[in-house]
Amino acid sequence: MVVQDARSKPGRKILVAEDDVGLRDMVVEILESSGYEVVPADDGQQAMNYLAAAEETPAAVLLDLMMPVFDGWDCVRAMRADARLWQIPIVIMSETESGVAAGADMFLRKPFRVDELLDTIDHFARGDRGRGGGHLS
Repeated sequence: MVVQDARSKPGRKILVAEDDVGLRDMVVEILESSGYEVVPADDGQQAMNYLAAAEETPAAVLLDLMMPVFDGWDCVRAMRADARLWQIPIVIMSETESGVAAGADMFLRKPFRVDELLDTIDHFARGDRGRGGGHLS
């Protein structure tokens, strides 16, 4: 699936941590087709390793809750406790509704629509970093 979007988002990195390869690849393709630079991660540990080494923090992190090695809840707690990472918007992608309660900024219920994904990421890429506790289903 390729989504064409005339809006350019140069330099806007999005970290996508999802262990379902098919879903992760689809999300990456949608975001890249919309002008974002995407960093994929297989699990929470890869996501945290990337964040620890990155010179520039991403505009947002899309995060699955149920992942091997280091799950989404662990990532949220680690990011919120880190002075360099606490302000990065976290969007939980999950079938369970506990994402916002876990400390995320927004929740996308799986399966979500392409427009929901793009609206959410566009919101945070514009710099709207307020912890809205939003919910899209």
